[in-house]
Amino acid sequence: MDRPTTDPASQDDATRADAEELERLSRAARDVIHQPADPRLEKAFGHLGLFPDADPAAPPAERPSRAVVTGEAQPAVPPAQPVDLEPLRADMVSLRASVERLDRRIGTVIGLLAVLAVVVGMVAVLVLIRAAA
Repeated sequence: MDRPTTDPASQDDATRADAEELERLSRAARDVIHQPADPRLEKAFGHLGLFPDADPAAPPAERPSRAVVTGEAQPAVPPAQPVDLEPLRADMVSLRASVERLDRRIGTVIGLLAVLAVVVGMVAVLVLIRAAA
């Protein structure tokens, strides 16, 4: 029968501290939301074209604070035009053939290096045998 390591009073203090911290953060978030916009950001956004109907040099009070959508919705990306994929498929086939040729060449080089390593090892053993004799 294990007993809790903390007493109920300290748990209440921790809960109360958490609630106070949450209230402080909520108050800060509300303050940020209700602050007036920074004119430097407004100017930067205007230069980026995020305020299409407003003059970026105008004071923020003269510009609309929210975007108003009018007319029909425009798609974010225009519909794609049909593309002929046959040239791409032909390129893929030729690239696959090139990769297979390179794979065979690399295998050959690795095999030759292995044979060379064996020959060098045999020569080293022969040299050591002759040196010892």
